[in-house]
Amino acid sequence: MLRNSSAIKMDHNISQREAYNILRDSTYMYEYGSACYYELVRPIGEDAAMLLAYHKQYDLLWEVLDGNNKEGKVSALKVLLLERRKGNIIFDEQEKSRIRDFLNSDTHIRVCAGCIVSTVPLSAIIEEDWFKQLINDAMKN
Repeated sequence: MLRNSSAIKMDHNISQREAYNILRDSTYMYEYGSACYYELVRPIGEDAAMLLAYHKQYDLLWEVLDGNNKEGKVSALKVLLLERRKGNIIFDEQEKSRIRDFLNSDTHIRVCAGCIVSTVPLSAIIEEDWFKQLINDAMKN
């Protein structure tokens, strides 16, 4: 189902303002993942990050990394890394340092896989091959 724009497929119909608030505010409770719950939809945080990237709101995604929503931070980081891989943004040394600080934190993230929801260390998420490759590519250039 296409929402918000004919060029971006979203499972949730949200505005850019809502997207930012969802990603940054720790009172929003959702999980990190890609196919969650009985409906196998993306968590709202994934759609929120994708929507901000689609509208090139990269500064807002960087602000999310300073917020209190751990799942929002992972979603924002993933989208920033993907946008960097596409050549849409370049990370300066300060931004790389912010990424390293978050990746080195002792953070636990709520994740979902279908109907299963659990809490895992951030290190378990970033050890996935595709995520690790995005990080390595971003940090070496």
